[in-house]
Amino acid sequence: DKIVLMQAGKIVQLGTPKALYNSPNSPYVADFMGKSSYLSVTVKNDKTVQSSLSELHLDHNFVAGTKKQILLRPEHLHIEPNGNGNAVIEKMTFQGAMLEIIVQHLG
Repeated sequence: DKIVLMQAGKIVQLGTPKALYNSPNSPYVADFMGKSSYLSVTVKNDKTVQSSLSELHLDHNFVAGTKKQILLRPEHLHIEPNGNGNAVIEKMTFQGAMLEIIVQHLG
């Protein structure tokens, strides 16, 4: 099955629910399809980006030196202690199948 997502009377994306969730073509589609957050990053090389929190390895080919916003879904994140980190967990809230974690960046 396919779905059509519209905004202001215009089609913004057409595809399977899985495709719209995993590969949204805009922040509007991403936010409509589920909980999402965005992280500003600088591309270090074709598969590695640097954020203010950490270095991330992605399955994409980016151009080194460019700045991007990457979409983060709750199920894509894994948090673990790191003595060299520059953030602290401020609050954790149990939400059934998920755990909401508020992280404060220490700069």
